[in-house]
Amino acid sequence: MPAVFSKNRSSPKIGNTIKELLNTLTSDEHCSVMLEFEDVCPDKFAQLLVDALQWIEWMA
Repeated sequence: MPAVFSKNRSSPKIGNTIKELLNTLTSDEHCSVMLEFEDVCPDKFAQLLVDALQWIEWMA
């Protein structure tokens, strides 16, 4: 399992890691990564939605 999906990370670190990861990808890849994140760690994805409301801006 990639480190970005580690269940041991705190929410702010997940948000920062997701943002950094998305910055390395094409816009076409953004959605796939977020869908995979939601499938692999639904609890952490839900926490990301609460802690980083601006995550949708990272998708652009």
